[in-house]
Amino acid sequence: MTGIEFYKREVKACFLDPRKGFARKELVVGIRKDYLTGHVSRILPFRRRRLSAKETPLEILEASKKDCPFCSDKIPSSTPKFIPEIVQEGRIHKGRAVLFPNSFPYTKYNWVVVLSEEHFLPLDRFSHETLTDGFLVAKEGIERLREKEPKLRYCSINWNYFPQSGGGLFHPHLQVVIEDSPTTSHQKVLDGLRRYQTESNSFFWEDYLSEEIKNGLRYFGTQGNVHFLTAFSPFGILGEIMVLFSQRLRIEELDYHDWEDFS
Repeated sequence: MTGIEFYKREVKACFLDPRKGFARKELVVGIRKDYLTGHVSRILPFRRRRLSAKETPLEILEASKKDCPFCSDKIPSSTPKFIPEIVQEGRIHKGRAVLFPNSFPYTKYNWVVVLSEEHFLPLDRFSHETLTDGFLVAKEGIERLREKEPKLRYCSINWNYFPQSGGGLFHPHLQVVIEDSPTTSHQKVLDGLRRYQTESNSFFWEDYLSEEIKNGLRYFGTQGNVHFLTAFSPFGILGEIMVLFSQRLRIEELDYHDWEDFS
C-alpha cells in the first residue's frame, strides 16, 4: 500500500435557472488536490463548447499561407539557421520535419520544429509518422546541444495548435526549450518527487501508476512502454492526458519505438 492520497470533495452550487422557468437547479463541483505538487483542481459538470469544422475560418487559413515562413518553399529563406558551433549544417531534418532556432526566442535556446509540408492539417490527418519524425528531430537537437553544454539539464517539447490554444501560426510546429534551471511547475514536481522519496523510500511515478492501474478510473492502457491515463487533478477545463514512459528518466533515453508508440 502506498502513501499516495487521492484527496477530493464536492460542493453544490444552487441557483434559479432562467432556461427552466427559474426553477431551482443544483450543480455539483468536485475539488481535487494533487498529492505530488499540491495543485488544486475543480472538476466541472459541464465542458467548454468546442468549435465545429464549419466554424473553422477557411478564408483566414488560405490567406495565412501567403506570409507563412514555415511552408516548405519559404523555410530556406525565411527561417533562422543554427550557429555552426551547435549545428554545422544550419538546420536538422528528419523525414519531413525540420528543426531550426525560433525567430522570437523565449530564452537562450528556444527552437521550432516544423512538422509537415502541409500548411494546415486537421487533427485527424496527423499520422504517427509525422509526429514521430517531429519528436525525433527535437531529441536530436537536444542531444547535440547537451554534448556541448551538459549543464543544460531541463528541456521541454511543447505544442499549441490553432489560435484557441495560443498558436500564432496555423502551420503545424513544435517548440523546444532547453535551460539550466526548471520552470516553476517543473520545480514543484521535482520537489514533490524528492519529498516522496524521503518519506516513502520509493519512486513516486511507479507507485502512482500502480495505484491508477489498480483503481481503474483513469487508466487507458499501454502502447509498448508508454502508459496513458487522465490526470486526477487537471490544470485546464478540458482536462489532460498524462503519459508515463516505463524505465525512462530523460528525453535522451527515449528511443525510436518509444516515440512511435507515444505518437
